[in-house]
Amino acid sequence: MDELTLTGCAFGFVEKDLILRRSGAKPGDLLCTTGFLGGAGAGLWAWKQGDLTNKFMENLLEPQPRLKEGRALALSRSVSSMMDNSDGLALSLFDLAEVSKVGFVVQEDALPISEGIEEVVGRREAVDLVLSAGGDYELVFTVRPEKIEEARKASDLTVIGSVVEEGIWIETGGQKKKLEPKGYEHFFMKCM
Repeated sequence: MDELTLTGCAFGFVEKDLILRRSGAKPGDLLCTTGFLGGAGAGLWAWKQGDLTNKFMENLLEPQPRLKEGRALALSRSVSSMMDNSDGLALSLFDLAEVSKVGFVVQEDALPISEGIEEVVGRREAVDLVLSAGGDYELVFTVRPEKIEEARKASDLTVIGSVVEEGIWIETGGQKKKLEPKGYEHFFMKCM
């Protein structure tokens, strides 16, 4: 199979007191995200169906990292931990949980699913795209409850859950079930 893979790397500087790390989440913090989720996954779904004119193809092929929002949230000093969800929301939560040594409960009804996805693929598939497809490049972060207004002033956000002692759960209609660590996996081949 012929394949072209391009990678890139960027370096930058940030003020030491504005660094937002994956560590720092504490039980009781609110779990938040910027923007809408699932658009890139819906673009991938459409591509697999052969629909290259689907409106979600742009989300897949031209991601928009949330640099301005990340900077504004850092300046608000309201965020306790942060990363992007480029590998999917579920994997991002597992990464944040591992580093912060906490768990999460995601409220399914609070997920900001990109408009139009549910109509095309149905509710269950739309939630699965949000959790595991990746490519959205939205920010996933935690905020101390007393700082939520400062965070809201800094950026549009949606509270999608909370930080708990352990486990990573999704709650639907009052029922919690464990989330699986599904998403984009990076595989590297060893050079000989």
